[in-house]
Amino acid sequence: DPPTVLVAPNNVSVAANTVAKLRCLVVAEASAMTSLVVDWSRAGSRFDVARPLVNSSRIAVIESRQVSAVDKTLIIRYATESDSGEYVCRAAYTTSGSSSGISGLKSTWLIVSNMPIVLRLLPDVRRLNYRRNDTIRIECQVESGQRGVQLNWWRMSTGQLVSTTGILQIARAEPQHAGVFQCRPETASRNASFKSVELVYGEPPAVQAVPANLMAYYGTNASLYCAITAGVPKPRLVWQRLSTPTTASNVTVVESGGLRIHFLATETTVGEWVCLAKNEAGTAEAKVQVSIVPFIKIDATPSPVLVKLSRPVEIECRIRGQPRPTIVWTKDGEAFIADASIDQDGQRLRISRAQVRHSGNYRCTAENSLGSMSKVINLVVGQAPKPVKPLVGPNKLVLYEGEARELHCNATGIPNPIIQWRHNGSVRSSSGSVLNIRTVTVSSAGRYNCSASNQFGATTILFDVSVVSKPVIVPPTGLVNSKKLVKLNDSLLLDCRLFDSVRSDLDASLEVIWLKDGDPIDGRVIDVVQNSDGTKSLLIRRASLADSGKYMCIASNKAGSDSILIDVSVIYSPHATSSQVQVLRRSAGQDVSISCNVTDGVPPAVFTWRMNPAVSSARSSSIGSPDSSSRIKLSTDRKVLTIKRLVASDSGSYDCTATNRVGSATSRTRLIVSDPPVIDRSKLGPVE
Repeated sequence: DPPTVLVAPNNVSVAANTVAKLRCLVVAEASAMTSLVVDWSRAGSRFDVARPLVNSSRIAVIESRQVSAVDKTLIIRYATESDSGEYVCRAAYTTSGSSSGISGLKSTWLIVSNMPIVLRLLPDVRRLNYRRNDTIRIECQVESGQRGVQLNWWRMSTGQLVSTTGILQIARAEPQHAGVFQCRPETASRNASFKSVELVYGEPPAVQAVPANLMAYYGTNASLYCAITAGVPKPRLVWQRLSTPTTASNVTVVESGGLRIHFLATETTVGEWVCLAKNEAGTAEAKVQVSIVPFIKIDATPSPVLVKLSRPVEIECRIRGQPRPTIVWTKDGEAFIADASIDQDGQRLRISRAQVRHSGNYRCTAENSLGSMSKVINLVVGQAPKPVKPLVGPNKLVLYEGEARELHCNATGIPNPIIQWRHNGSVRSSSGSVLNIRTVTVSSAGRYNCSASNQFGATTILFDVSVVSKPVIVPPTGLVNSKKLVKLNDSLLLDCRLFDSVRSDLDASLEVIWLKDGDPIDGRVIDVVQNSDGTKSLLIRRASLADSGKYMCIASNKAGSDSILIDVSVIYSPHATSSQVQVLRRSAGQDVSISCNVTDGVPPAVFTWRMNPAVSSARSSSIGSPDSSSRIKLSTDRKVLTIKRLVASDSGSYDCTATNRVGSATSRTRLIVSDPPVIDRSKLGPVE
């Protein structure tokens, strides 16, 4: 089959002095690719179809092969009108250097035009102002000349290609996008036109007037300042008053970041002043209200004025102003001031004996034709606080833990004093002269200061507070699980001491009692020792068995109580009931039970047995707990030793020892085992 030939595009139109590209794509069977030849040639009088085009200074033929296709591109540089015409792409199979006759071809037309390319922009702008986050879209189109040419946008400052679609688009514009951008044809001839646009970043202006409101004294120099707080490019500033430009007598000074205007404060400068700011991005304004203060100056006695009861007092308002002002005095809004005298010039007010009724706000008002001004002087008549009752020293109070108490601070003064409470130096919150201690704790103890103060002085009332807690008994030493052991006939001291939180010298309600087995202790039987801290101890001089029992100490006061239980046991050692050695005689084969002649002690003793054989050469040995098959048995309390089926070797001394923590005692039993009598029948006579 002949190869398939495709040419793209079908017709090519380029401007003179630009590059023309003609592309031919040939598809054939893969097995025939080695014999496939593809050539470009020009039809017509200039070129013979049989003579293919080859590389030259202006013409380049580029070929690339794949498995079953050949891509052959004809490139003509600096195209002229003479290059216009029909071009043919021919593909043929060859055999031994000659054509096999199987071929395919395709032609296309090239048109080279000298008509200049004229561009236009939509919108038609040379300078475009934008703000941050604006969307910018400028489309470049061919207005006349060669159609279908690719239009590119270039950034002139960097030479960067930013668009190949003919559209310059920025979705969220930023300040750095500002600059000159140019649209050019991709294959531009020397007579093609370019289009440029400058993107100019701008921010609407913002200004602030300082001060926001101006009150100037009449006849003084004043100024207003307008500060630029935003705006790109830098906005132009102008000051106006009442919507009219400022006069020549007003001097404006351009300062860094703003514009200042100077003027003389008169009635002509009263009103609204406006600072106008304008740039390409917009306009803004800031307003200032200017007021004029009449020239009146008052130097008044510093307020408040404090005077003690029945003392003389003088207050003054020294006035300056033009024209000279008149002076009027009032007290708390009333024109009549009892017991007061005013100097002829009206600047001083005197009271010979100040009373509480003279306290108040005294206003002197100076007025002239331009206006008025006044000052207020607060007069306070009073006396320093003092206690209701004279105090020699601190009040001493004893409080009990858990109760509620109040501390009263009774002091008088004019005006009424302000009461402040402190506890150990720290301020306590309270409502006036009474300090409520809702629940007394150990931390409530210490010094309380009640300070009563007003403008005339202060006095302090002191309270030394001691807190008595409920008794807490110190556990006696030597107790194990509340138990106390004492040897028979030894002495025993049972202490009932308290922690330092309870002091008997402060606590008259403290009571300490002892019980034995629930009954009060009779001091005639057991000595009761009175301690210096108000507690009581028990002394048993010679312990007997009757002294064993449960002893309880109870300490109580108004705050509560505490108790401790001591279980006393009188202990003694075991002892032998007889100092004599018990002798037992038994015959071999008999059973014998040996009792331990030792009485038990307190605490209960441990009984052990030991045998000392009658044969001196044999060793003594301990008797343990034989098993059930043994001839030797011990009773459950180990006080009885039983030997069954005696033999001669069982003879000896048997020691029983009882031991407890106090001591031990031993009883000895001597066992003699003899053979039973044997009858010699040979010596017996006949039996009748």
